[in-house]
Amino acid sequence: QTDSGKVVEVIQVKGKEEKKLTTSALATAPKKSDSKKKASATKEEPFFRRVLRRHAQFPDARERLVSFGPLGPQLENAWKENGNDRKEILKLLAGWKYSTTESTHLIEHLQLQRLQEGDVENEVMELLRTSIAGCDPNAAFQLLHVWLYWAAEKRLRIKRSDLLAKVDAVGRFVTDRTAFHLEWGSTIRPLRDEVAA
Repeated sequence: QTDSGKVVEVIQVKGKEEKKLTTSALATAPKKSDSKKKASATKEEPFFRRVLRRHAQFPDARERLVSFGPLGPQLENAWKENGNDRKEILKLLAGWKYSTTESTHLIEHLQLQRLQEGDVENEVMELLRTSIAGCDPNAAFQLLHVWLYWAAEKRLRIKRSDLLAKVDAVGRFVTDRTAFHLEWGSTIRPLRDEVAA
């Protein structure tokens, strides 16, 4: 989201699932047995329906589905090329009451991306090493990770300026903490050492 409030990109992250991510998991509401596990009593809207609703609100925003687990081959192939798998998915979506326009929009505008957790972590760590958080990128990574998790749970919109401000604040914190720890034993000494001397 920009500072003016314009939504630029929406990213849905799917974790490391053992089961492959399928079209039905994205296009239909969770089964009742799955819903009981949810804290909310309201019926969860399918992911594809949320994408279409957001498109109506923010037509220029990019939508990305990032998965750290495996994608079903039919789903992955349908997004890569206009072949038999795409035709099958269009039929499935029609059966789930998605219009031709909605189905076409999903395939043409929703980006599917499969990532390896280690690759993303290495890239972020490298960026943190070259930032104000460079004195302790591991601690900075953990603090930023907690903040992003909290923001995702609250479904907060994060502006670029929010992210940069948080990286700066975390960087200043880890830098100050490192400087404080370096003072121990030199400038700052425990009182018991001074009393014994």
